[in-house]
Amino acid sequence: MDKLIYNRDVLVARVDQFYHVNWVRKELAPLYLQMTENFVGWLQGRCIDSHRGNSRLLKRALGISEKSDEEIVLEVNAATVTDTYWVKEENSALAWEEVDFTKAEFSGLALTGTYNDYCRAQRSKTRKTPELTNTGSFEKCWRMRDGEWWLYKEGNPNELFSELFAYRLGKELGFAMAEYRLGTRYIKPGTRCILSRDFTQRHRYNFEPIVALVGDSPDDYQRTYQKIYKLSPKAASDYVSLLFMDALLCNPDRHEYNFGFLSDPMTGDIIGLAPNFDNNMALIARGYPHASRRRPDLLIKDFNELLDSGAQWDGYSRQKKLPVIQETMIQRIVRDTGLKVKGKFIVDFIMSSYKAIGWGK
Repeated sequence: MDKLIYNRDVLVARVDQFYHVNWVRKELAPLYLQMTENFVGWLQGRCIDSHRGNSRLLKRALGISEKSDEEIVLEVNAATVTDTYWVKEENSALAWEEVDFTKAEFSGLALTGTYNDYCRAQRSKTRKTPELTNTGSFEKCWRMRDGEWWLYKEGNPNELFSELFAYRLGKELGFAMAEYRLGTRYIKPGTRCILSRDFTQRHRYNFEPIVALVGDSPDDYQRTYQKIYKLSPKAASDYVSLLFMDALLCNPDRHEYNFGFLSDPMTGDIIGLAPNFDNNMALIARGYPHASRRRPDLLIKDFNELLDSGAQWDGYSRQKKLPVIQETMIQRIVRDTGLKVKGKFIVDFIMSSYKAIGWGK
């Protein structure tokens, strides 16, 4: 029996028993499928990370531990919070309004893994939860606040600081940043949450991960830049801003699923690069470096080579001047996070990084 892929209530493709994709409205389909026609790979890329301890608890509570990633995703019709794509069987009468998530089922179990939440999930009659398609390696969950989805992600104090600092610095510099707020409660000893607002604004946009364009190899900055530029020069410029932040704050975890595009669900048109998010591996997230004076490393080297390759960076590449960053700016942002860190160390580390970045370096 064929599987039908939808964008909201618009049929975009049929997938036969051999996983051949037959297009109906290709321009409205997920960008990854348009580029690869790999239906199983698309499903697998939407599945909750099996390495997360709480994901194993969730799957066991729902009785789906033995299922493959693609089967788990299909438990919720492959629907996610961050786009409007979904799947159903050919003979199903399901509509988009029945598939779209409106409640945060099993969020407590996905985030904290408590016994009470585990028992509640076991007893529940519903299996409709956005957590089965909530990807990433950190324990997290979706929750609804004032009609908007927010992602709650656990972290130790250094991870929370790094994520919050990156957001506030990027915003200060005028870059497109996903909004982050610090959670007020401890979910377990030494662990709080960072909250991130859904930047797709409840399906106003679709998030299209960069894996659609470059596969699992986004580390070649120049190749990735050129592929993005062909789709959108403005997005390519924003990509340079993203990599500047990664180089400056020593974020080695920019992978194929934590950056990409926003598209228009109604037309399929690429709007631009998605806001910068997922910086909780940057800066001091894994502890303080041995020295506060940073020497040029691979992240800085690769970024400088991208600048020297002639990459377009709106507002900066023509004059070959970096965004202005001063010690007082860093000091103020550190204070404004409200988290206790070694402020002078942070200032020295970032300023030494800043001095190593640029054209001809």
